[in-house]
Amino acid sequence: IEGEVVKMSIENSCEKSMRKTYSVETIVKKMRNKTFRFDYAGQRMGGQWPLIMQSNLVSDVLQGNPIPDIVLAEEVNNGFPIIWNIDGKQRCTTLEAFRRDVFNISSKVKRYMIRYGSRREMSTGSFEFEWMEFDIRGKKYSQLPEELKEKFDDYTFEAVQYINCSKEEIDYHIRRYNEGKPMTASQKGIAVLGYDKAQLIKSISSSEFFQSCCNFGKNDRKNGATERVAVESVMTAFFPNEWKKSQEIMFQFVGENVSNDMLYEFDEYLSDLAPYITDETATMF
Repeated sequence: IEGEVVKMSIENSCEKSMRKTYSVETIVKKMRNKTFRFDYAGQRMGGQWPLIMQSNLVSDVLQGNPIPDIVLAEEVNNGFPIIWNIDGKQRCTTLEAFRRDVFNISSKVKRYMIRYGSRREMSTGSFEFEWMEFDIRGKKYSQLPEELKEKFDDYTFEAVQYINCSKEEIDYHIRRYNEGKPMTASQKGIAVLGYDKAQLIKSISSSEFFQSCCNFGKNDRKNGATERVAVESVMTAFFPNEWKKSQEIMFQFVGENVSNDMLYEFDEYLSDLAPYITDETATMF
């Protein structure tokens, strides 16, 4: 028996991935209780999609159209699994946002008349079924018929889930799954830094100094420009003679040569500087 247990353990540890199925309702629930994590340091931010893309996704879900798999990676930390999203972040965050009534369906959505079956109870106690159509343009989740709400919640995604990954493996999979997608150079660079440095760079780029003293727009934060400026600033502070014109090479240089202590030190510089920034001096940054 002991031999069988050992054999099973070895076989399980050799498995690299498994396939699972998750409903939209389950994904939203796991996002809210942090069972599924969408904030891995090497990933780009959510909210990359314009309203029309978000609306077309919701329409596809309500139609029951197939949607590409999502990809997850399990990292075991002190014996507890953390499930990180690797691919499908924009899909999942879009559906979670729609579920919370964050946005209305665009008037330009490709397919807006959604057909669904409705059940009506008769006075005799029997049920009558009929086909209905609903125009989803301009609607939020709360404004959908109950049948479409149920259809939305019950829609299932196929998921590939990698098992017992290291942070290096997660970084590798993020880059691998995004090779054919339009990530910016800055977003790709973040994944090169490694988890710890990427987390510190993101912390710097979201600090009070970057939030209040620098003239970044919403799109700058979405496309990774704030992280790029944070990396460039660190290079200027510690390695001015090693400046790299290529963002990819610069991110790689920072990942290989800048220590975590340097990043902590730079973050302290900004914290000390922020209270003394005026309207006049802020233009310098």
